[in-house]
Amino acid sequence: MAEGTSDIKLSSLRNIRRVTEREKECARIVWREVEKDYLRYGQSVFMRLFEQHPEIKKYFLGMSGKKEDLFSSPKFQEHMLQVLVPTLGGLILNWDSSEGVLEAIRLIAIYHKRKVTTLREDHVGMLAQDILFVLKRELGSSYTEDQEKAIEKMILIIFEEFTNFLVG
Repeated sequence: MAEGTSDIKLSSLRNIRRVTEREKECARIVWREVEKDYLRYGQSVFMRLFEQHPEIKKYFLGMSGKKEDLFSSPKFQEHMLQVLVPTLGGLILNWDSSEGVLEAIRLIAIYHKRKVTTLREDHVGMLAQDILFVLKRELGSSYTEDQEKAIEKMILIIFEEFTNFLVG
């Protein structure tokens, strides 16, 4: 295994590598569409997350002023537009670099473990499901069944590995 990947398990690499070339291409097509409007997708994901799971909002309140709406907060917008959506895109678009993808997921999990000490596994799953819901809703009829299956497989792997690193 390459230097820097000692914390990455062989089972995690196998998990990443079970995504087929066709699935990677389908997911990349979807993500290129998402890249056209990060703001819309980011806002939609967090609006859905907060509507479905209001208790999650407390983790983000430090990103806004006392009277400031969270969605108008520059820090929160930065998290949506420069962290969550582009990070997922980077992982999906660079899936061929399985060790690099896993190392990135590991580093993100370590950061969240330190910064958000009360983050639970079910919170991670909630976010994954809300991302998938928003993609299906926002992409509408242009979202093919193959694309939906591919992106779901990859998103669930990303969040499964994130959870493994978070609790591991």
